[in-house]
Amino acid sequence: MSFLSMLFFHLKNTATQSYFFFLVLMNAVSLLLLQYIGSFANNHLLSGRAVATSVLFGIWNSAVTAAGILHFQRNQGVLVYLVNASKNPRTALLALISSSSTFGLIALPIVFGLAFLLNGCSMPFISSQVVFGMLLFWLSALPITYVLASLFLLSRHAFVYEGLCVLPLLLISGLLGPLFPSGSFLDVLSYLLPMRLPIRLVLFSDWPCWWFWAIWLIDISLFLFASDALFRKILLRIRVSAELEVL
Repeated sequence: MSFLSMLFFHLKNTATQSYFFFLVLMNAVSLLLLQYIGSFANNHLLSGRAVATSVLFGIWNSAVTAAGILHFQRNQGVLVYLVNASKNPRTALLALISSSSTFGLIALPIVFGLAFLLNGCSMPFISSQVVFGMLLFWLSALPITYVLASLFLLSRHAFVYEGLCVLPLLLISGLLGPLFPSGSFLDVLSYLLPMRLPIRLVLFSDWPCWWFWAIWLIDISLFLFASDALFRKILLRIRVSAELEVL
């Protein structure tokens, strides 16, 4: 099977699991409702920025949960078949992780529909740049998910680490606005996260200059290289040295 075929197969399987649906629903909707309460208190309607940040929050929560999918499949006894029965185990593992992360895009119609109702059947203005930034955010989160999934598989406590990655990485990347002084350590560290560029596209109206895109490409390449190295190490420890259990 090709990568896309496996991706759609796992995506359909993910859609049948209520856990993933309610994960995105609760996180995206809860943040949207929180922002709605603040807007209502000030006699304002929901803004496009509030809607966009809620969508990104839902996508990111799904991506982080996808990072623990390999550990979950190991507990279910399925990982051994993905690793040993596939001609290309890396492709099979990437398709599985990508499907869980991609399911987070369901936050788009959920948040848009709820925002339309909360605003009295009026949709807040959302530009094409913001929509593009949302999709780019999902794409930027994938390489990070691959790396986290590899690291989580090497540990027996993956589900504990999932929650520790949700808010810190989003705060550093600037989803809730600039929280750190310009030039500080955490501000510089945020440039190592591919999500910084799409978040800038969503939160600011100006188009990022060329060096933002150059840094984004470098970040994506680094995370993909790191994930490939980690997957090679994992498969080596599973299929050659048998140091890593898959059951």
